[in-house]
Amino acid sequence: MNAVMERIKQKDRKHPTAEKVEAIKDDLAYLLFADEEQLSCLHFGLNDKKELMHDNQLIKVAEFVQNKNIQLVISILKDKLPVDVLDKAHIAVELSQQEKLIRIENG
Repeated sequence: MNAVMERIKQKDRKHPTAEKVEAIKDDLAYLLFADEEQLSCLHFGLNDKKELMHDNQLIKVAEFVQNKNIQLVISILKDKLPVDVLDKAHIAVELSQQEKLIRIENG
């Protein structure tokens, strides 16, 4: 599996979104490494600004984490999320201009 991750990494390095892709791949690679070395760790990742990634990359990441039983939290604009991913996603919190995480009320 590490060889597959490395090939994908090499392929995406030339792309303008490579930095965003690299961050998520490094996180996932560490979780796989920790499993191989029997290190205790949470199978959890937190990432931001994934709307800069291509749809096919988001779909591959979603399939990968689902198959590896990894929880991945991504903040992303809903209209930037591929339908294939959105259909399978477990959305815990959905925010909008009207529904904010933190509300500051006057009065």
